[in-house]
Amino acid sequence: MEKKLDLTQAEWLLMEKLWAQSPQTGRELTCTAAPEKSCRRGGRKSRSPSGPSCAVCRQSAAHIRDRPLWNRRSDDMEEDKKIRFIDSQYQTLFYIPDGASIALTYSDGETAVRPCKFIDDYHTQIGHNIFHICQFAEIMERNGTKYTPEQAQPLPDICYSILPSSGALIVIEKGKSGYCPCDLSAPHREQNEMTAARFNRRLGVTPQQEAAMFHGSMFGWKTRGARTDSYDLAGKPLVPPAAQAKGAER
Repeated sequence: MEKKLDLTQAEWLLMEKLWAQSPQTGRELTCTAAPEKSCRRGGRKSRSPSGPSCAVCRQSAAHIRDRPLWNRRSDDMEEDKKIRFIDSQYQTLFYIPDGASIALTYSDGETAVRPCKFIDDYHTQIGHNIFHICQFAEIMERNGTKYTPEQAQPLPDICYSILPSSGALIVIEKGKSGYCPCDLSAPHREQNEMTAARFNRRLGVTPQQEAAMFHGSMFGWKTRGARTDSYDLAGKPLVPPAAQAKGAER
């Protein structure tokens, strides 16, 4: 019986299968973040045969074409494809829908817009090139290029946050004033911060969105501070507190 693959391996295989069917077959995809993997054939480790492959995981299209994908994404997840952008430390910066664009700001101040296409959870096509998400982050940081969503991110329906006064874990719902205490709140602020970050990652909520949600729940959803473009990708304010409290057109 063939050994069941772990989720990460399955996603690599899915990427290779898509790669084999694309018109760019034959071009090597270079990845820098994932650990090198070796495949098993007949119980023995072997290098992947010839054909297009990821330069890190070494899985080739020829080897995996007819191999079952045990852990493919469910149908409902396939319909909601979001492209994740991270920094070189693998911290999530933002998400964009499949087919949306990012804005690049180069070190000399020049700007450009690049459309993006979802490949899998770890690879995306940006312009005409395909990148591993960490490879793209490393290249941009090395070149001094900043990348942000072309359009301001919308507010999520719900997110987790921390009450500044006590450090308690809270739940915020879009459009509602105030917050709801969370039953999972722990006695220590640091633990609650990690819990909020973990739950928000699962929901696809970024620090920028969390900051806007918190402001909206406390000071009104029509204020300037309740918009995601009032914060940087780390959730830090870009405008003074006085300006955040003013009304904003939507």
